[in-house]
Amino acid sequence: MRNHFDTSIPPNSNPQKLLKRIYKQWRPDYVKQCIPARHEIKCMNNVCACRTPEIQRGYRDLLPNGKYGKKKYHRCGSRACPKCHIIQKNKSVKDKMAKWPHCSYSLLTLTVPQQLYVLFRYNPKVMYGLLKKSFADAVKEFADECFGGLPVFWPVIHSWNNNMTLHPHLHAALSNGGWRDGEWIEPKNPYWFPYDKVLERTKELFLKALLKDRPYLYHPYKDQSEVYQLIQKHIKQGKKGGWNLDYSPYGSETKTVTDEHGNDKEVTDHTANLEKLLRYLTRDCLAAHRITNIDSTHVTIEYTKRRSNQVITERIRGIQYIERYMLHQLPKGVPRSTPYHLLHSSKKAELKKAKKLFDKQRQESGTFIDHWFEQSEQVVQEHQEQSDKTIGGYGNKPHKPTRIFFQNIRPRKSHFTYGRASPDIPNVK
Repeated sequence: MRNHFDTSIPPNSNPQKLLKRIYKQWRPDYVKQCIPARHEIKCMNNVCACRTPEIQRGYRDLLPNGKYGKKKYHRCGSRACPKCHIIQKNKSVKDKMAKWPHCSYSLLTLTVPQQLYVLFRYNPKVMYGLLKKSFADAVKEFADECFGGLPVFWPVIHSWNNNMTLHPHLHAALSNGGWRDGEWIEPKNPYWFPYDKVLERTKELFLKALLKDRPYLYHPYKDQSEVYQLIQKHIKQGKKGGWNLDYSPYGSETKTVTDEHGNDKEVTDHTANLEKLLRYLTRDCLAAHRITNIDSTHVTIEYTKRRSNQVITERIRGIQYIERYMLHQLPKGVPRSTPYHLLHSSKKAELKKAKKLFDKQRQESGTFIDHWFEQSEQVVQEHQEQSDKTIGGYGNKPHKPTRIFFQNIRPRKSHFTYGRASPDIPNVK
């Protein structure tokens, strides 16, 4: 039996419940002292209202006895909510796995100097937008030189460190090859990426774009002239100035597969590594396993320093923890990820052709994935037949909907559907 005075967090705790607990305990003090922005207040309200009566919309499922169960409320759908973010993350990974070509990919990490963190904090739309565009153009130039194809390039904004402090950087997925004239062209050298040249070209294009438009960049302690002098000073510096570009090929996995004749052969499979890469890129800044204790005034977190592998325990005030978490919630109009090159909306036909090409190669090699899909389709069909017997087997009685929806805000002409439901669902008061 757990002691009521014990404030330690059990392992594998629900991150949404932990964040709700922190918000309910320190949100009023945080609003008074820190004066949060509008999008930060909205993030806190959404997390606290998720799957509660404050949402005022939900559904009731049909029970085996023919009656409807208790009310269940919808989720908030905010990316700041850990529960909703996991659902969105799984859906995003599934969609990209279905659309992207299953080839080998590399992970790129672009880090900016610490002196520019303030500009990225207060001007995220301009700074992150120009940095992603400059990074994509530099990658495209050197991809044309190396193999002359259109690669898959997907940069994602990550602004946190292990202890949730501000650390703006870009992670990007880059395909080791590209599409050109109906063929997929791969470089001869697996370490083809010239990261030093790409870094210098990215800095050059980034500075050129800033000086061309000269947008207004807010800085709490400097004028506009001083801001641009600061940018020019730190962009011209090399790795010693804080700029860094890390390149790590994800490669592929080799697995043994049995063909139609019973012979074993080795097959290169890129699917598992692509899913690992996508899940890493779409992860959230909140890690529940790092929160070890929550008391009346402080939150205790535990993290590991990457260079020294030293485990550090830090005890911070609850308001300070919320402030750190809000550093990484981007305002409206700032996309966290942007598709470039072969993922662009104007290249949908080329992307489909590349995907079909790799699917055809996978089917010809007879990988285990095709057999898994056949088994899964059979299981889904059997489950659907069983559900039709249990739910629809009421004799000559009319078929009841499996889920009814309610909404307490205002009547709507079209019902808000969530999951599998019938279009003629009555409102429930």
